[in-house]
Amino acid sequence: MPIRIDDHQLLCGDFSAKPMGPEFFPDLAALWIVDYIENYGVEGRDGFFRWEDEEQMEQGRAIGEYFRETGGKEQWIKFLGEEEAAFEHKIGEAGSWIVNTVSEMFAEKAWNCPDLDRLIKRGARALIADIDEQLDKFVMTTYEDYRCYEFWRGLKEMLLGGIDYAHRYRDLATEMAAKETDPVRKAELEEMARICDRVPEHPAETFQEALQSLMFGILMVFYDTRTFGMGYGRIDQIMYPQYKSDIAKGKIDDEYVVQLFECFRVKVMGKRQFWPDVMTPNLSSESHFHNCVIGGVDPKPDEMPRMSCPSPSLKQLNG
Repeated sequence: MPIRIDDHQLLCGDFSAKPMGPEFFPDLAALWIVDYIENYGVEGRDGFFRWEDEEQMEQGRAIGEYFRETGGKEQWIKFLGEEEAAFEHKIGEAGSWIVNTVSEMFAEKAWNCPDLDRLIKRGARALIADIDEQLDKFVMTTYEDYRCYEFWRGLKEMLLGGIDYAHRYRDLATEMAAKETDPVRKAELEEMARICDRVPEHPAETFQEALQSLMFGILMVFYDTRTFGMGYGRIDQIMYPQYKSDIAKGKIDDEYVVQLFECFRVKVMGKRQFWPDVMTPNLSSESHFHNCVIGGVDPKPDEMPRMSCPSPSLKQLNG
């Protein structure tokens, strides 16, 4: 996938090849793309997901047709049979919307909260070493053993891919810094290159390294599971050790922390979902339930972190 570093951005990594570009996964569901084109053409429905031009639209049509017989949703509907497929249509989003039968088929397992804190504190290389230790002593005697073995191998490949992905940004930031004439932006790009050389491969040592490692961890999970509805965890507690250390050493101030979080918010909101027509008017495809927890209960309440942050949108949970 092509990578880029946007103007004024201090973090690397993106959900798509172009700014605000929605990604879709035709191997999960395909024919709705053809229907969308047939119904709305290059302009899309009410301005949602307008194709760039006729050529791109026809590429979309060709992709949908290519996966006609292999898309996961198409195969599931075929397995159900006509009667049960009609019932699914009746109770799903296109009908009474009692259950999510459309959206749950257009992404893989969602509603999870990965342990991104482990990646930030230990680094991908340490996690790979843990996997290699498991593989070295692995004994395969059953099919379930084989599934476990493939799982460990898959995790290792994902982590190695995450390291390579970060190093691509290291190289891009280095190249951009060499051409940059503004000294402030040049220094920013050089720091981004240094950080991408270190994380997520190694433990984060500074606040910006920790936030960048968090972002890369989010993207690793996204590209592996192709999911929405992923929680980012207790970010104030995950980020607090590096924040406290950098503030004490005078490396950063709260104004710069807010700027970094603003860059992070821009990154998060850059993820868009190319939904089927039945979903677009209801969800607008701009919200993906990527929730963060601030505060709450801590094993040591007297040491609970109190990070400065911009005014967030809050939902208070009492109990």
